[in-house]
Amino acid sequence: MTLKTLIKLAEPKTFSASLLPVFFGSAFAYAHYGFFNLFYFVLLCVGMMLVQGATNMINDYFDYKRMADQSDRADEKALASGEVTLLKLKQTIFIFVAAALGIGFYFSATINWWILAVIAVAMTVLMTYSTGPKPICYTPFGELAAGLVMGMGITSTVIFIQSGTFNGLTILIALPTVCFISGLLLANNLADWQADLLVGRKTSVILLGPEKASKLWVALMLSMLLLSAVLTGIGAYSVWVLIALILTFPYRQLVVVLKAEKQREKKGLLMGTTTIVGLRYHAVLILMLLI
Repeated sequence: MTLKTLIKLAEPKTFSASLLPVFFGSAFAYAHYGFFNLFYFVLLCVGMMLVQGATNMINDYFDYKRMADQSDRADEKALASGEVTLLKLKQTIFIFVAAALGIGFYFSATINWWILAVIAVAMTVLMTYSTGPKPICYTPFGELAAGLVMGMGITSTVIFIQSGTFNGLTILIALPTVCFISGLLLANNLADWQADLLVGRKTSVILLGPEKASKLWVALMLSMLLLSAVLTGIGAYSVWVLIALILTFPYRQLVVVLKAEKQREKKGLLMGTTTIVGLRYHAVLILMLLI
């Protein structure tokens, strides 16, 4: 397998959803509790990229088996385009999952064995997201499940690994990240709702309809600011953090997405805008925490 094919399988462009909780959780642990371990940080980043890459490959595998990949997008998928065999894909998934589990066991043995419980939950969601008789991604709960596991579960675990602290605050501060990751999955489902309908998926977009789902997406994006205000009110952030977030939030791009009438026009806008909103929000937040 060539490096180009491996990159195509892992889809690094989706890594922001898994890496942001690591960056944010580490910054919060340092800002609030005074702890930061660079080795742990690097290991966490590698582990989350392995998990995200494995998740993407598992999704591609089962989309291919169910013939859910559209023919006009086949060249975007290494399996659908014939660049890799099913056997080679399974072997690559096994390597990614085994390596991620190895990192998880290291943290469990080094810090606290309760981390195994988080790993067990994360792996369960990973394996049932695209597999089984009723995959989570085929239901209206896919966005919420991904948001809770990756946004709240990973962020809180990163803070615990870095600082040894786990409490109500380390859960609450992850809520905006939950909104971002849920919004990212919702944007993906909005872009693919017609293909999902053909293969029998019952995503929230299909149940609500694309227009209402688009408004839900905007609400999730704006909820990041609203929750930041609440967190400022309870003392988690200084008022300067909130001011910086409000001033740098890309409101105009949300309006552009809502005004986009053609479905084809919305596809690129939704994913691109969600990524921009999430990255800008977390970049400003992390910078202000460190300052």
